Amino acid sequence: MPEAATSISPAGRRKARPAAVRCQRYELSINVQVLRRPDERGSALPIAHETLPDTWPHTAGRFSSVRTEPMCRRATLTLEYQTFVNGTKHTSKPHCPARWSWVSPVLQLAGCRMNAKQGLASPRSGSPTVQRKIISHRFHEEAQKEPLLLNLTRASFLILVLLVLWGAGTVLRAHLTEQFLAVERQSDALIDPDEGEDALTPENIEAYVLALILRYREGQLAIPASNDLRPRPFAINPGEPARYIAARLAAAGFIRDADLFNLYLRVEGLERNIEAGHFMLAESMTIPEIANELQQARFEEVPVTIPEGFRAEEIAERLAENFVIDSERFLTAVRQPHSLDLVADYEFLNNLPAGASLEGYLFPDTYRFPVNASGPEIILASMLENFGNRLGADGLSGGTSGMSGHELITLASVVEREAVQDDERPLIASVYLNRLNNSCPDVGGRYLQADPTVQYAKGTTGNWWWKPQTIEEYAQVESLYNTYLHPGLPPGPISSPGLRAIEATRNPSQTTYCFFLATGEEGRHVFAKTLSEHLQNLSIYGYEP
Repeated sequence: MPEAATSISPAGRRKARPAAVRCQRYELSINVQVLRRPDERGSALPIAHETLPDTWPHTAGRFSSVRTEPMCRRATLTLEYQTFVNGTKHTSKPHCPARWSWVSPVLQLAGCRMNAKQGLASPRSGSPTVQRKIISHRFHEEAQKEPLLLNLTRASFLILVLLVLWGAGTVLRAHLTEQFLAVERQSDALIDPDEGEDALTPENIEAYVLALILRYREGQLAIPASNDLRPRPFAINPGEPARYIAARLAAAGFIRDADLFNLYLRVEGLERNIEAGHFMLAESMTIPEIANELQQARFEEVPVTIPEGFRAEEIAERLAENFVIDSERFLTAVRQPHSLDLVADYEFLNNLPAGASLEGYLFPDTYRFPVNASGPEIILASMLENFGNRLGADGLSGGTSGMSGHELITLASVVEREAVQDDERPLIASVYLNRLNNSCPDVGGRYLQADPTVQYAKGTTGNWWWKPQTIEEYAQVESLYNTYLHPGLPPGPISSPGLRAIEATRNPSQTTYCFFLATGEEGRHVFAKTLSEHLQNLSIYGYEP
């Protein structure tokens, strides 16, 4: 191709951008002379091959691209040519489409071509000399609505993305550095110094991998199963594998992930340190806290509340629920107190009848007992000691009732089971004492006819609340504790009476009442002196005579 002579006129200098226009506007007048003999087909002359001066905004010194402002999204390029063929002028305005990308401020020009014959008449014979002059070149970029705001939004987004990536990279780098340093410290502990730094056994390699896995799950160790702070019992059987323990912990709701618990035990070397026994755990405890709790069977004390009116079977069940002692082991000691050395330590038990149990002397209160107690003696000693301290030296004196200590506790246990309201305890005690003193001719003897004694005779805690509905049903319960069949007091207490029941029995109300009947209103009773009054009360309160 012949060399091109290129010049630029003063009009081709870049004009100052008006303040109201945000996008650049270029107007250049370029004189280009091209001496070439076009072939008969009219060869295409791409403008991209025309060399332009350095004052034109470009990227590679060629007319292949034009740098534009990022805020401008649409661009038009207009070229006006004057072509002289043998002195004849021809004018043409070819269209040059443009592509624009907001990521790059370079406007790509595509398909901007000028045919050598464009705007010319049919060529004459011969090879005319073509002189082409670009007399004007206008490049105009159209501004969008609020282009400055749009540009700032895009720039802010890019900056935000870069900041997020930088921050994430910084955090990740710090985290990985910490993890690998921690693992490196653990791996150093696995190396046998006698065999060199690189001597790792298969067991140590496994421990290294498990430690690495646990390190990446470390955050889950501090997440409890729930926020429930209430302690609940959990028992571990002798020889029970750790994986079974973990599965039962998860099933009971103490942990979320049994596998993570097993992993923690293995990495920390605690698998073989778990002891068999009873433990008190809460769902609010973390995996490390539970694992530490299981390292030793609990020997600390747990609070156990024995309500007033509990019988020995119910007390034994309450103790077993709190892992203090086996219920049957405790009941055996209660029913055979003379086999225990501690009975001689308490003066109020000196007159305990032969064959009598400790029923009634297990004072109702809140105690702190050791978990997994070595024997029933320590539990019974606490209850008996409390009994003596609360009643004092004269606690078992009959008072105005005139009864012995054992008789007092026996009747007080019946009053405890029968009375609900405190103000009625002395009245109920007076009814029973009037009957025992044979002051109730309508009763026909010294019969207490107390429902709680029949319930006690009926059996154990499983049917403790069984209550006969008729006299015939009462008669079917053959027991010395059935005060419908046997006059006088039952052989012994039927529950553990509280201080209020004992005091009401020692000093009952002075009445001539011989009957009382539950009204069904907040545990209250109605009292009667004669059988006729009692029958009338039965009718009033809907009982069948």
